[in-house]
Amino acid sequence: MAESTAVTDLVAFFTDINDNPVQAECQLSIAPGDDLMQDFQPGYFFELTGFTFSLKIGGSDKTKAGAAPTAAGQPGQATATSDDNVDSWYKQPPQPGDLAPLPVNLVEGTFQRALDAASPVFFQQCCYRQLFNTAVIVKRVSTGTVGGGGGGLSASASVSLPGVSLSASINVGGSAGGGQPIGMVRIEFNNVLITQIAWTDGDVVNESCTFSAHHMLVSYHPQDDSGAIESGTTLMAEWSDPTPPDANSDGC
Repeated sequence: MAESTAVTDLVAFFTDINDNPVQAECQLSIAPGDDLMQDFQPGYFFELTGFTFSLKIGGSDKTKAGAAPTAAGQPGQATATSDDNVDSWYKQPPQPGDLAPLPVNLVEGTFQRALDAASPVFFQQCCYRQLFNTAVIVKRVSTGTVGGGGGGLSASASVSLPGVSLSASINVGGSAGGGQPIGMVRIEFNNVLITQIAWTDGDVVNESCTFSAHHMLVSYHPQDDSGAIESGTTLMAEWSDPTPPDANSDGC
């Protein structure tokens, strides 16, 4: 088993509603052959210092909701019967293959980063409640070795002259990365709305954004026993809101 120290980072990019990438600032490089970073472009992605997100099943089935009268007897907001909540559903053991009659709430998340060229865009889109088409976040890791490729090239050469002896060797691995951080997990969000933005002063101005989304796709490369990324194996999961927003609307 190889012994190595993992180096990780977290990077992201956004595209506007016309799928144009948002300009940003980042000094990090992109490893050749990294399939989870294939659509990242220099000058159009940034590093994150933190990221969280959640997806929660709701407490009632809106499809079976009825109009509940208000105290004044006027129609009110749609409500669900007690049989539709999570507790009631679990009291009746489901049959194999049954789906819980409960809605999935919107994906919601936050991310933190340093202020850069993308910040005015995020600020404006939040103020005017304008959607981004895509937001992609990739967690990268480097342990010095990358699995899933094999092969590679090696070469050596030596030159001897009177009083001088030179030698060199080159080894090129057959896997992505070559020791650079490569993608381990990629989360792609669509129909993204920034719902809150905050700037905090420090050595740099730190930015924190809260967002919601109507679609997400997760791609994951597992690690082997040495910690190396198995780039030839991808595990995937996907969720979509059945009622995504209109691209011309002013929010989610």
